[in-house]
Amino acid sequence: ILFPNLEDLKLSSIKVEKIWHDHPAVQPPCVKNLASIVVENCSNLNYLLTSSMVESLAQLESLEIRNCESMEEIVVPEGIGEGNMLFPILLILELTGLPKLTRFCTTNLLKCHSLKVLTLGKCPELKEFISIPSSADVPAMNKPDNTKSALFDDK
Repeated sequence: ILFPNLEDLKLSSIKVEKIWHDHPAVQPPCVKNLASIVVENCSNLNYLLTSSMVESLAQLESLEIRNCESMEEIVVPEGIGEGNMLFPILLILELTGLPKLTRFCTTNLLKCHSLKVLTLGKCPELKEFISIPSSADVPAMNKPDNTKSALFDDK
């Protein structure tokens, strides 16, 4: 199935475990023109995108994910030492009603230069917006117990 001009994608109340193929070489042609993605009430999704898909979403302006009970991470890494992730014209990011969400992504740096609206709500497990790969390599005993991670880093 080809949708080469697809700009808006809305998925609601479907019981799929994944939307896209996990293989970077098999990126669907419809992704490159997507300006808006809305995913709601999809209870079986653990994640939405892989890190290699992000570069294909250069036209994405709005990403809204609501009421997905199993969603743990929005963008999952595909390899060790993930680099920077860029959403060049993303204006709106809404993450609400995601009870298992622990982070948006794992990367060294997330760049959303155009972001105007960020909505985070009903995500009780969200402790940090991005997880830095190198921090996972540091043993927990080397970190002071009185330090609490911040939702957003200094970048």
